Amino acid sequence: MAKDKLNQENIEVNQSKESGTKVTSEKATIFSYLSDINRIKVDYTKEPLKIKYKWASTHFIFPTQDSFDLEGQKLALRLEGKIEEAFSLNQSISPKERTNQKKWRILAVVLLIIGIGGLSANSIYGTYLARKIEQNTQITMEKIKKVNPAKSEDEKQERSAFKEQPYQPIETYLDDSDIETYLGSIAIPDVNLNLPIVKGVGEQNLYRGAATNKIGQQMGKGNYPMAAHKVPGNDTSLFGPLFQVTPGMKIYLSDNQNIYIYTARESYVVEPERVDILDDVIGQTLLTLYTCSTDAGVERLVVQADFEKQLKMTDASPEEQAIFARE
Repeated sequence: MAKDKLNQENIEVNQSKESGTKVTSEKATIFSYLSDINRIKVDYTKEPLKIKYKWASTHFIFPTQDSFDLEGQKLALRLEGKIEEAFSLNQSISPKERTNQKKWRILAVVLLIIGIGGLSANSIYGTYLARKIEQNTQITMEKIKKVNPAKSEDEKQERSAFKEQPYQPIETYLDDSDIETYLGSIAIPDVNLNLPIVKGVGEQNLYRGAATNKIGQQMGKGNYPMAAHKVPGNDTSLFGPLFQVTPGMKIYLSDNQNIYIYTARESYVVEPERVDILDDVIGQTLLTLYTCSTDAGVERLVVQADFEKQLKMTDASPEEQAIFARE
């Protein structure tokens, strides 16, 4: 527990990792319109606030236990300007302002209820989306077994592939196509991940399977990056299982002609701006997989693996071939 006394206004700040930030003052009016809702507690006194301190901290205790409380915090922050305008913090509260106070309490409660409903709907939609993706993936994997759509596409990419330039600007080779073109499959048996590989990181492709990122990227060469969505509330669909990957786990790619085996090296989280994770690294043959690290999509979880070996599908053991089968 850290404590800081601001004697000139008799304001006391208490910060705790367990309970969040609490700011109290003998001279402050702490509005109670969100009192005891969603475990956001509000202190209340009789006198108007004499100093415009940081609004969100001055008026609330924000618990830091889970993402649901974070949504409550965001909700409160959206009301910051309206609350300060309605209650004129450097003056006594007039009858008109008291009426506004009541209105804003009601509005805050209504918005919070809407937020709760949105979270519930989000969870329901996430479950529905995961089932839909699973059904579509099953159909796609069956199609991939029967034909080899990757061969002509691979040949076309190989002819147009750029020379290895680790520091080339990402805009010059990003493949953002959204056409439903399948190149093969990816499997990580230890975490039950088994998805089709689709060409290009268009929005729909990120829901179809593991989407390639660069024009001309080839399995078993350079850095082979792929991305897929994280379904809210579901850690088993698309790239959700990446959160369970640990160093040493085997990752398998297939283009229906060959199997490419990688060994997981590390997992880490980066900002969305870190596009350098897609670049080739001189002297290394890599696989880079990434997805949103949270449902909010603020950062990216990255899993990188080192290339181990390549073998023809016809030379693979029945166990190795079965890795790409979906039950």
